[in-house]
Amino acid sequence: MLNVGQQILFNVTGQSLYFDVPEGRPSSVTDVQVWEDSQSDEGQEESATTGSASIDSVNTTFSAASGDGQQYPDRLNLTSLTGVAAGRQYLATNALYGQKEWVEIASVGSSYAIAVSPLAHPYAAADTFVGTRITISLSSAWVQDKNNVSDPLCPRPLYRAVWTYVVGGVTYRGASYFDLVRYPFVTTVIPADVDRGSRGWLQRLPIDARGGNGELIIDEAVQQVKLDLWEREVTAYALRNSEVVNELIRRKAVALVSRMAVQAGGIRVDVADADDAAYWERLDNLVGQAKAAQQVTADGAAATTRRSPIWRR
Repeated sequence: MLNVGQQILFNVTGQSLYFDVPEGRPSSVTDVQVWEDSQSDEGQEESATTGSASIDSVNTTFSAASGDGQQYPDRLNLTSLTGVAAGRQYLATNALYGQKEWVEIASVGSSYAIAVSPLAHPYAAADTFVGTRITISLSSAWVQDKNNVSDPLCPRPLYRAVWTYVVGGVTYRGASYFDLVRYPFVTTVIPADVDRGSRGWLQRLPIDARGGNGELIIDEAVQQVKLDLWEREVTAYALRNSEVVNELIRRKAVALVSRMAVQAGGIRVDVADADDAAYWERLDNLVGQAKAAQQVTADGAAATTRRSPIWRR
């Protein structure tokens, strides 16, 4: 499961932390603790959460044969669609072979859901389909305390949440990481924006990505850009120029699809290399040389921080 760092908004109540459990659906969550990540597990805890943790409500079964061997192997016939959400991952298990797989949902209709990719295994009526996400509410007082806001010049998440939970009678611990931020890292890029800058991009999408018209590729580009910025010790959410952010994500999305096309034998390697190089050049020019303003203090002020040019290794 891909547990990415969360961005919790300062002074906004009603937010929660979450953790996607990789071992399966928990029967209980026994504890959630939060520390500044520089603190040890025996150090001073943060009073960041409130109440008890909850377990994903999705705990249903297949209502009819689905998956491998069916006419539409990406269609999930489920007894209940309540709580099933596009973009989320769920665990499917068949009783006949004991096979399991994580299923990412592309869309939810009135009588069935559609997966991003065809299911790898066959499922019969009564086979299970469950959510494994656990969540806990954040304290309103904690998110409204400006002393808890993360340092925007520190690219690593400031806080560590440690989750203790039980799956199949076995106790596990997992960690997730988050920041309390004044402004999140967001993008307004849509598939048409990427295609406008690289005509034919929509037609070059892999088959599995066409159902969402490229939105999943853009989501992956967002995550990759964040990591590329962190590699350069730039905190993604600190960037204060939406044009820069959107341009980087557009170019990353183009490079990702080009690399996929090479793997599928659709284009030459040098074409993908050119798209990749164009992205890195743009990143170094706009961010590596600090032409884009960044948030520099926890109170929200921004400035252009002077950096030496950074060349990709």
